[in-house]
Amino acid sequence: MTEAHTAAKTIGSALARAMSTDSPPPCERLPIEHREIAAPTTAEEARALREWAETQPKRWPPIETGQLARHLQFMTATLPAKNLDEDSGRKRVAVYSRILGGYSDHAIAHMALIACSTLEWFPTPSQCLEILAAYTDPPTPRDRALAACHGYAQRQFETFRAALKAGEGTAELLETVPDQWKRIAVEQGFLRWSRGGGFVIADRYRRAAKDDAAEAATEASEGQ
Repeated sequence: MTEAHTAAKTIGSALARAMSTDSPPPCERLPIEHREIAAPTTAEEARALREWAETQPKRWPPIETGQLARHLQFMTATLPAKNLDEDSGRKRVAVYSRILGGYSDHAIAHMALIACSTLEWFPTPSQCLEILAAYTDPPTPRDRALAACHGYAQRQFETFRAALKAGEGTAELLETVPDQWKRIAVEQGFLRWSRGGGFVIADRYRRAAKDDAAEAATEASEGQ
């Protein structure tokens, strides 16, 4: 048996003891709630989705020790390393766990795959950190849910803006939308500030003004 194979066997034994026997394979199970994120179609659905998102973690949780050990074992089975005795193998597991334990399961899985694809030897901690520095975790369920809520709000705003532009704005419509939308509409010329400090539809986009202008034009034409 070669020195590299002996080292791999020794580290593998230490890793096996570090893992629980029922640990899931890398990235199969994470301590975060998963759900299908469907784009909301109503304000009520958007509100419920946002409320759920606010209960979710802002980032992927740090990898569990057992999961990290599995990734290290994956690399050990592929990349040769220095010959280590059993005690040294356990110490290596402890050192790598301390250095890499703050990263997510996704990140460590990526690091292990890149290391096995590009390196000739089992990576040092600094090599692992170098790979991880170029990695970005995928969006969390919270991120995806909030993005879906933002998309719904953006679509509703565009519908509101289109109604104003088409001269279909009403006082009732203005009462149903957030003030932020109305302030943006003021900046874009669709609304203006009223003397009382509220919002009113700009004259050029008021249906009544357009109807009056059309009627005046018609009368002028008939009088000629």
